[in-house]
Amino acid sequence: MKAQPRARRAGLQGLFEAADGPRLRVAVNEAPEDGRASRAVCAAVAAALGMPPSRVVVTQGASSREKTLRLEGDPALLVGRLEALARNPGTGKCRPTAPKGFEPAPRPGGS
Repeated sequence: MKAQPRARRAGLQGLFEAADGPRLRVAVNEAPEDGRASRAVCAAVAAALGMPPSRVVVTQGASSREKTLRLEGDPALLVGRLEALARNPGTGKCRPTAPKGFEPAPRPGGS
């Protein structure tokens, strides 16, 4: 994942080629200070996938533009949705709508 903080237009920007393979670019309006941009990236990805922001966590690169995220949910549905967003970035406008057939994973503790 490639974060673009302080962007004019927030949202998923599609794929771009990096040295180690393709990455999804996510633009956010927030500045890269005190983790605000990282939280905004998680919220943008969660909204585009129709899941709660608490289900998206930065696992590597919290203070870097290059980030690795962990997504909780059904892998098959998430991969399909991410591939669709990567091919058609105009659909990733950060609207909190769940993809068709999306069922969130049960939370630990039964809530």
